[in-house]
Amino acid sequence: MTDLKPNDLLDRRYRVIDTLAQGGFGKTYIAEDTRRPTNPQCVIKQLKPPSNHPKSLENARRLFRTEAETLERLGKHDQIPMLLAYFEEDEEFYLVQEFIEGNTLSSEIKPGQSWSESQVRQMLQEVLRALSFIHQNRVIHRDIKPDNIIRRHQDNKLVLVDFGTVKQIRGPNNQVSGTIAVGTPGYMSTEQGRGNPRANSDIYGLGMIAIQAVTGLTINQIQEDPNTGEVIWEPWAKISDDLKRILSKMVRYHFRERYQSATEVIQALESYPQVSVPQHKSVQQPTIIQSTQIPQQNSPIPSTGIPSIPQSGQPQPTEISLPPSQLSPAPASSPQPFGGSQSSGVGSQNPRRLLLPIGVATTVIGILIYLICLFLFNNTPKTTESPNPSPLATNAQITPTSTPDQSNIQARISLGEKSLVKTEEVGTPNLQFQAAKQKGMAAMAAGDYDKAVSDFEAAIRKYPNAPETLIYLNNARIGNQKSYTIAVAGPIATDPDGTLAILRGVAQAQDEINKTGGINGVPLKVVITSDDQNPDTAKKIASALVNNPEILAVIGHSASSVTLAAGEVYNSGKLAAISPVSTSVKLSNFSPYVFRSVPNDAFSARALANYMNTQLKKQNAAVFYNYKSDYSKSIKTEFVTAVSLGGGQVVDEVDISNPDFNPAIPVEQAIQRGAQVLFLAPNSAVLDQALEVVKVNGKRLILLGGDVMYSPKTLEKGAENAVEMVVAVFWDIDSNPQSDFVRKSKALWNAEVNWRTAMAYDGTQALIEALKRNPTRAGVQEALSSSDFLAPGVSGSIRFLRSGDRNGSVQLVKILPNQNTSSGYDFLPIPSN
Repeated sequence: MTDLKPNDLLDRRYRVIDTLAQGGFGKTYIAEDTRRPTNPQCVIKQLKPPSNHPKSLENARRLFRTEAETLERLGKHDQIPMLLAYFEEDEEFYLVQEFIEGNTLSSEIKPGQSWSESQVRQMLQEVLRALSFIHQNRVIHRDIKPDNIIRRHQDNKLVLVDFGTVKQIRGPNNQVSGTIAVGTPGYMSTEQGRGNPRANSDIYGLGMIAIQAVTGLTINQIQEDPNTGEVIWEPWAKISDDLKRILSKMVRYHFRERYQSATEVIQALESYPQVSVPQHKSVQQPTIIQSTQIPQQNSPIPSTGIPSIPQSGQPQPTEISLPPSQLSPAPASSPQPFGGSQSSGVGSQNPRRLLLPIGVATTVIGILIYLICLFLFNNTPKTTESPNPSPLATNAQITPTSTPDQSNIQARISLGEKSLVKTEEVGTPNLQFQAAKQKGMAAMAAGDYDKAVSDFEAAIRKYPNAPETLIYLNNARIGNQKSYTIAVAGPIATDPDGTLAILRGVAQAQDEINKTGGINGVPLKVVITSDDQNPDTAKKIASALVNNPEILAVIGHSASSVTLAAGEVYNSGKLAAISPVSTSVKLSNFSPYVFRSVPNDAFSARALANYMNTQLKKQNAAVFYNYKSDYSKSIKTEFVTAVSLGGGQVVDEVDISNPDFNPAIPVEQAIQRGAQVLFLAPNSAVLDQALEVVKVNGKRLILLGGDVMYSPKTLEKGAENAVEMVVAVFWDIDSNPQSDFVRKSKALWNAEVNWRTAMAYDGTQALIEALKRNPTRAGVQEALSSSDFLAPGVSGSIRFLRSGDRNGSVQLVKILPNQNTSSGYDFLPIPSN
């Protein structure tokens, strides 16, 4: 980027006076317009495209014009600087804006002084009018802070400046997906910090400014509740309850609970009468202490850095310790359960207590007695997994043991007293395995844990590749001992291979931790659930898990649409869930309680687009995907974007969701339109249609594939037509064949495992690490969200971005002939550059 100096002339008109600022978006200068009579001052922003590649430059030029047109529209508002000009010079772009003479709000908001309610109200209404205007123009500012609000000397009005970080709202629900995190810490909401700002992210920033003004605290002194993420500020504010409610709603941790528009906040402010309070009242600076929670009166206060809260003089609530409860999810109609229990390990090692008024103690005890008396599980044993292991995943077809009504959710949940899978065996059944497992489940149902252990061990000796059985064996070994419990959810009937792969990962992690003494001495118990890839069923299962206080976290679900549906329940019930296979970008920043042990689709799409551009040297692609699938649409969209940013283009997008889809015409059409590459992005439901595309293509166009293409079926049905196809996955067994995980998994299952097993193992390891820190629901969520969280994983250390996504990478593999496999083909890793 050109470094401009004083007296440099731009566009033969604007003479540089000085540099104002420099950042990731470019540089900002103050200049004078030499073509106007009084040589008025102006602000010039210098932007440089990330690449000089002709295609990238053309894309940057187009986007620059769009952004300039947006700023021109915004400048029509009296509280936003006018755009005076924009131009390109030496492949760098320049915006010329009106110079606003005045003082920033940072010079008015002073530590130790509080604003009056009328002052804050007036400030809010002025800035909200500007925010309402920019949001109506589908723009998010993204850097609302005192330095970017100027009180103009000319008329004393507040003006919103520095639109160098604006972002146009392009997606549904005012959401911008996949942007970089832009903003200023303290004024930046959680979702904005995760790179997914929304219109009400600006409202959060303004709310934080108002809180600074009414409390006299600096932005660094304002703390958050470590359990909820909510801002702690009200004890220092001497304002009306009405304004407190408004400000609190402006800065709620989760965007769904905030005001959704600036207009809503204005209406709320106008709905109550204006209150007059003395201006700029001095306030006592908070004492910095250390505490893990808001201190109560007369309570001993450990030290943590949270400002001490003024005492309210309220009487202390009565402290009630909750008794243990049996592992039994309550029906949907039962009240929300409270706290933890001794059997979950919460009572002895890290007691979880509720502070409740004396008047409700009797009610709570009554509810707990009711919960304890519930009996969850049906005790009818069923048949089990196929004794027919195969590489990558078992090929056995599994159907539900029964087809219960959707409301009969308990039939879909098992701790070991019934099987959720049934064998339609390929090859000779292993009757001894089945008989031993049946006996183990019957013993489990009867509470005879010693016999259950003996029978499950006998079953596994006959057939080791049985993850459901291994989980039941570990549960039986625990019996009635104190334990920590998690659940795993997957579509056992509709995606048997995928679900068994996930169960292998969970079972291996459970088996390893329990054999080494458990989590801080407490063993791990696992409940298995079957959601049939149905969003409604998944929500009911999620409700049952939320209503069971013994369940501390969940591994699941599979399809992105199902995880989104269940995630709403986990969010409202404050139960953390880690999906091992859901990759849609819709899940990024979806909920503070929803995480992923697998990177999102953007990682796969970028890796494939980069391979197409740099390795294949191709520019034009056609995409075949399922319009009805969140995952399929997500990876398709990310791929189209990544190809465009690399200077290429997608010449055709083809929906293959119709069961009668005929690939012949669209493949020929893609070739006629200049496609050099076919990108196959099916979900599991339309994998067969995608394989028909592979067959019809007949190796004419180069093939790329999303992770669903990483399947034994692709090798078997694609065969020679699939050779040289490159697929993006999140782990491949051949990429590190000597690793400890690969060695142990082969010994445990007597078969090779795939990326789904690896990601489920990593998700379970993350929960184990979180439980080590604090074995409560709130503790698990807090640990997973922590910036210092780190857990050992198959494909490297596990840590989560603020969006809930895993900070990881992808592995590209290529289909090549291999006579040592049953299909004659195999996925082999492509070395990374």
